[in-house]
Amino acid sequence: MRETRTPARGSAILTLIALFAFVAAPGVLAQSPPSHDTMVVAVPALPTELDPDFAESAVKGNVLRQVLDLPTWYDHRGVLHGWVFESWEVIDDGLTWRFAIREGLEFHSGTPVNAETVKFTFDRMLDEELLARGADNQFPHRVGLVSVDVIDEYVLDITTDEPNSLVTARLYVVYLVDPAFYADATPSEAATMARGGGPYEIVAFVPDDYVEFVRNDDYWNGAPDIERIVVRAVPERSSRIAMLETGEVDIALDLGPDDIPILQSIPGVNVAATESSRRIGLAFNQREERFQDKRVRQAFNYAIDFDEINEALLYGMASRLQTYRGTDVCSDPDMEPYPYDPERALALLEEANFPMDEEVVIHVGGHQGYRIQVVQAMASQLQRLGINARTNVVEASVFTQMVGNRDFTGLAELGLGGRGVPAQDATVFAFGGFWNPTGWEDEAAHEFNELLGEIQAEFDPDVVCEMTKVLEAIAYEHAPWLYSHHPLEIAGVNERIDWAPRIDAQLFWWTANWAR
Repeated sequence: MRETRTPARGSAILTLIALFAFVAAPGVLAQSPPSHDTMVVAVPALPTELDPDFAESAVKGNVLRQVLDLPTWYDHRGVLHGWVFESWEVIDDGLTWRFAIREGLEFHSGTPVNAETVKFTFDRMLDEELLARGADNQFPHRVGLVSVDVIDEYVLDITTDEPNSLVTARLYVVYLVDPAFYADATPSEAATMARGGGPYEIVAFVPDDYVEFVRNDDYWNGAPDIERIVVRAVPERSSRIAMLETGEVDIALDLGPDDIPILQSIPGVNVAATESSRRIGLAFNQREERFQDKRVRQAFNYAIDFDEINEALLYGMASRLQTYRGTDVCSDPDMEPYPYDPERALALLEEANFPMDEEVVIHVGGHQGYRIQVVQAMASQLQRLGINARTNVVEASVFTQMVGNRDFTGLAELGLGGRGVPAQDATVFAFGGFWNPTGWEDEAAHEFNELLGEIQAEFDPDVVCEMTKVLEAIAYEHAPWLYSHHPLEIAGVNERIDWAPRIDAQLFWWTANWAR
């Protein structure tokens, strides 16, 4: 992955003298510019609720991880570190992971962080009352959780049904909740407030509108530099840029490549950009008979002229996916992305007797910024071949439910995390996975999942690499996705803030600092 703080095409990041023209705009907390101790951020969307055991989404995660600490942590380079779980060892023939919990930590309530209070987080995932209400925390399914047992005051065992090398990677998306709050919280309270031991506390939350954080001065990893943060939902990209220009916000997130020249023209604003390790793919709904033939899925991939899209919409900064992989760790160096070959695409569609007159809808979340334009461009290129394709832009929370419930026709655009862990990347096609809405369940899918199970149980990295190449070859040939690209993370940042997006697009506001 390319990671850079350059605005575009190798040019250096632009730093200009600040010149603010403050104007009020409608909306909560919009009456005044950011104060000297408050950083204000504009994002496309915020969650409708905050319960960590319901409705997993990147939008919600970017709020929760400010407040709820994590067992393990990936840095901005994609390197895994011990966090609240300081160290670990694998015992019992690979079935049990024994974790040492960092001593001396407290939740915001003053409740000590120890094996007993940490166990509460995992017990809540399996709470029958919550499950009956629709709780769907994916960690137990992702690792095959059997039990979580207290061994000592600061020692915890996590046992899985089979050896699973991904346990520490999966713990990165587990949010440690404070039992002093969640043990007695009503459903409404748990949905509208989050209590943990992270670097910030929430002082105000209005669903879909704004969230306000205040610094935890006693955070074990050091108090964040920025005392207060307000994150506002501003769906329109142009509005986020306008607010950055007027000084109403310090950071405008999820901008597009064509916004870079605009940002460069704004005094006092820097451009921060990176090509992400996230994966963007269009999942075929293979419960539909017309997409069950791999020749059709291959044809859709051959139909895409990604170079045209890259130059027209992505400032030449992006690269197309070869398969589902987030990075090239363990990839076959000779594997190239699907080339643009419309003649081959048409021949495959004809061989497969694809019904060209039937409508193909490509669904995309309305919060996805420039990615909506990419999907629209792909639909246009499919139309060139005579495919009756169109785009359907769906409100963010509705889109998440649509994917989770597999309630869509045609294709659904997905943006999934990636940190270079081969087996973790491959779980996007795991049977039963929340973020695998493809319905890919033919003989090749079973071969893929069987091999994935073997990789997850393998702890030798060299063996994992060789097996990963086989997995990728299967995914390339059978194309459960229309493989799109590594997304670009582009932000406009006021020069008073020192911050840049990460390659995994996840937000940790404690890494932001006042510029010195």
